[in-house]
Amino acid sequence: MKGCRIVTGMLVAGLVAGLLETAFPGAAASDTAGALVQAVGPIGMTVSDMDRSIEFYSRVLTFEKLSDVELAGPEIERLQGVFGARARVVRMRLGDEQIELTEYLAPRDGRLMPPDEKANDLVHWQTRLVAGDLEAAEDALRRHHVPHLSPGVVALPDGKLGFPRGVRVRDPDGHVMEVVTR
Repeated sequence: MKGCRIVTGMLVAGLVAGLLETAFPGAAASDTAGALVQAVGPIGMTVSDMDRSIEFYSRVLTFEKLSDVELAGPEIERLQGVFGARARVVRMRLGDEQIELTEYLAPRDGRLMPPDEKANDLVHWQTRLVAGDLEAAEDALRRHHVPHLSPGVVALPDGKLGFPRGVRVRDPDGHVMEVVTR
């Protein structure tokens, strides 16, 4: 999976572009000097077992761990809206992009990813990864027994989604990962 790069979802890009256009009509997305929103930060995901997730993202998807911190106190409680929050947050990098994994050490009563969640559900979201060699990436995913949502690599007509072929899988917590080629 070396050579993969996270590509932020089209939904986030569209939202940011829409916010910029609303706040600054006629301003180009690249003109962010006075923009309400100037960049997209790391993709954040809540995970149930940090060590398992670090293993998956580093060993299977070749991310590099940048930081590993524990957060607690009234500030994190207010920011997250979770009373008594104590969390472990790990930031990881792949190429120029980053993800931020959060495991709530307390309270531990968060809901799991719905097992029957589908692409057309409003709770659905995905992270798109770009592979230099999609067949080799898909091979590695199968060797690591990563659950697949698609039967394998799927060719798309006309590349209207911005990529000609891709495969959908789930990470250890059920988050959807879309691995594509350009």
